Amino acid sequence: MNLIEPDETDAQGRPFAPYRNLVRQLCPDATCVRFPIRDLCIPTTDLMATILDTIDESLKSGRPVYVHCWGGVGRTGTVIGCWLLRHEFATHDNVFDVLARLRQLDRERGDRNSPETEEQWQFVLDWGSS
Repeated sequence: MNLIEPDETDAQGRPFAPYRNLVRQLCPDATCVRFPIRDLCIPTTDLMATILDTIDESLKSGRPVYVHCWGGVGRTGTVIGCWLLRHEFATHDNVFDVLARLRQLDRERGDRNSPETEEQWQFVLDWGSS
C-alpha cells in the first residue's frame, strides 16, 4: 500500500522509481494499491476509512499488507495508528506507545516519533472517538 503522491520526489528532487512490475515478478499474487496522502499531511476521514477497509479485506483473505510512504514515519504511522485503534490493539491513551514499540524494529528510523506532525497525531487521537 503506497501512500506517496504520484508526483512526489525524494530529497534531491528525483521521482521515485515505479515498482509495480518488479513486485509482480517477485510475487505474481501481490496487489499494489496507491492511496496518496500529501507528505506531512493527513487524509480525509473517508479516505482513511477506505485505506483501513482495504487493509482489513486483504488480511481477511490471508494476504499480508505492507504500508509505506516516503520515510515510513508520518503518513504510515497515521494509518497504522488508526488501524490499531479500529481493532482495539491500542487505546487512545496508549496508541503512540504501541506505535513506538512496533517501530523499534526499524533500525533506520525507529527512534523517530510516529506519526510525524501534530496534525497527524491529532488525527489519530480523533479517529473513532466520535
